[in-house]
Amino acid sequence: MMTCSLVATPLTVPCHLSTSDSPSTNEEESFMQSIPYRHILGNLRYLVSCTRSDLSYSIGFLSRFTKNLGPRHWEALKRVLRYLKYSSDMALTYKALLPSPKWDMVVLQGWTYADCGRDRDTSQSSSGFVFTFSSGVSTWRTKKQAIVALSSIEVEYIMATLVAKEGLWLQSIFSELDIIHITEFRLWCDNQSCIKITRNPKITDQNKHIRARYHFLCELFEDDGVLQIGYTPTLTMWADFLTKLVPSLKHW
Repeated sequence: MMTCSLVATPLTVPCHLSTSDSPSTNEEESFMQSIPYRHILGNLRYLVSCTRSDLSYSIGFLSRFTKNLGPRHWEALKRVLRYLKYSSDMALTYKALLPSPKWDMVVLQGWTYADCGRDRDTSQSSSGFVFTFSSGVSTWRTKKQAIVALSSIEVEYIMATLVAKEGLWLQSIFSELDIIHITEFRLWCDNQSCIKITRNPKITDQNKHIRARYHFLCELFEDDGVLQIGYTPTLTMWADFLTKLVPSLKHW
């Protein structure tokens, strides 16, 4: 890989990989057993957990095929390595917080996005979130939802609830460190129906099947303004790249 050609995105857009790309012959199966696919993925996962949020979706996506990987999966992973070499000089950057009086006016912002039913094998949805703090990305995650959602509203609502829980945890961390005071927690979502349900939790045909545990989001919104939820279009959604592959212009 030292002399490989460079690419500007981790995977091709679109990337139609599935379990049907597993080895179809004994020769292919024997060859794939000698490929260090799992070892490379493990190393890349470490990068994702530390600084490389841009690899989060690609590595999570390719990890779905570790049980029975095929040549196409291996080619896709090698493309990720080519992208890693291309972006080796990229880094997360942060700006220093200003002294008082703005010191006590810090806003924690979370961005949540979900892509409904994209998995070609299970029809499960991919979801992701990112928290921004001090003009930079502080926390992120890509996750394939454990249930098959019946609508895009349900997908977004479930993920927004999980992000709200993460935001409360981050607030408690900052409070224990006693360094800064979070005055507001804002959650940004690109689904208008999800926002309406949060602000006005009435039982309708659109949301009556959603499990009760996810209505925790409504309680936070109603509880003295613990959470503020707002709309942002997909074009400016920070978490978009955590749920699907995006073109190079948007990826950067």
